[in-house]
Amino acid sequence: MYNTYVINKKSDKETVKITFSPDIPFTVTYSVPAEDKLDFKDLGEVDDIVLSAAAAFFYDCPEAYWIRGFNYTIHSDLETSAGVLAETGETAYVDWIEITFPVSSYVANATDNAYPGAYDDLTAFTTGIATAKASIEASRLDSSPYETVKVIHDYILLHAAYNYNALNGDTYTYGYAFSAAPLFVPRLNGLFVCEGYSKAMKILCNEFNINCALVSGTGKTSDTSGGPHMWCYVQLDGNWYAVDATWDDGHYYSDGTPCPVYSYFLVGSGTWVTNTKKFSQNHITDGAVMYNWDGELVFPTLSKAIYNHYIVDTNPTIHLHTLGAGIRLSEPYGIRFGIQLLQGGTNIPDGTVVPEFGTLIIPTSILGDNELTISTPTVRKIRAENIYSQDETQLTFTGVLINIPQSSFDTNMTGRGYLIYIDKNTGKEHIVYSDPVERSFNWVANAALEQYESIQNPTDTQKAMIQKLKKILNKQ
Repeated sequence: MYNTYVINKKSDKETVKITFSPDIPFTVTYSVPAEDKLDFKDLGEVDDIVLSAAAAFFYDCPEAYWIRGFNYTIHSDLETSAGVLAETGETAYVDWIEITFPVSSYVANATDNAYPGAYDDLTAFTTGIATAKASIEASRLDSSPYETVKVIHDYILLHAAYNYNALNGDTYTYGYAFSAAPLFVPRLNGLFVCEGYSKAMKILCNEFNINCALVSGTGKTSDTSGGPHMWCYVQLDGNWYAVDATWDDGHYYSDGTPCPVYSYFLVGSGTWVTNTKKFSQNHITDGAVMYNWDGELVFPTLSKAIYNHYIVDTNPTIHLHTLGAGIRLSEPYGIRFGIQLLQGGTNIPDGTVVPEFGTLIIPTSILGDNELTISTPTVRKIRAENIYSQDETQLTFTGVLINIPQSSFDTNMTGRGYLIYIDKNTGKEHIVYSDPVERSFNWVANAALEQYESIQNPTDTQKAMIQKLKKILNKQ
């Protein structure tokens, strides 16, 4: 199938015939012995081989976009070596199989099985892939697999949109929406459903020799609802990470232009993709990819953690320390983590570029097993814009998570500092983290109140602070 439709790009009118040599033996069982009728299920092993090969073809070869449903014939030689009809319990042989792709049964006089004019769009489809590849190459900051996958993700989001009509339309009219063709064929206007997003991702990853697998199952939009869904696993640095371009789409800047987001970009099974759900909780694989096949496709094993494209300095020469946490006493209330960057002997090397540094903060309850890293979607990343203090030995900055409601004053927050720098010799991006610190608003407020109340002769300012803390803590 791969050689016929991907390599040689034959139309769906071409038949695939495979002859076995030697023939494949099976034990005969007649469902109606008196009429010598063969039970189709008696060919189980061969039947399973054909269906599993077809399932793999559809998931591995989305570039054969004009191929959709299929029929197959298994030819069996029921004669024994003596030239007589085999009886129940005796051995017969399968000597060839034939695979055909039927035209659509939805529309009278249909001429193809995917959507009108599918195969005729092959030239436009091929040209569209080349155009997309050139655009991606020109847009990349570098040729790393991570940067390539990111630009592929963004290209799809900027050039495609979800085809809501296809959800309720007939398969023939909207068959193209279940392929990658709309992204590459201009007349189809970039409109497809999750299958199209995912197949486009795989096709473009293939163009850059990046392993990408189509994955299907149930997309849980809530605890009680969900439906059939498709997404991708992409392999980077030997591990597999999930990308769901469909669920990253549909976001816009204030001027109405598409805005790529990365909530479902290179995430792991344990990544918190919403405030209440990990990826594995709203993307549930089933492996059952064909309704008439009892087997299942085996998908790659997904990494537990999100992909972090930075080189994490585990023994850094640049030292960050989380000093602790304070609170913002004016409304909107917030929690403030202080981070210290030591200078002097551990200065950042001359010529090294520091694109940014700041603080990462997240409610501890939704951190789960993930590391508090800059690429975790649910982490609040607060860039260091306000320097608290600085001298020749240290620089101290703060990150403040504001708008904490009173109902969440007892919620533990985890914070840590980060600093990103670019190695001047290699051009690689490195990241340094401080140790994480966990505090709640009430814990910090009570500690501050206890400290102020321990002062024997407080000033008027300190007295006012005591009163404010008591009011916030409802201790007046």
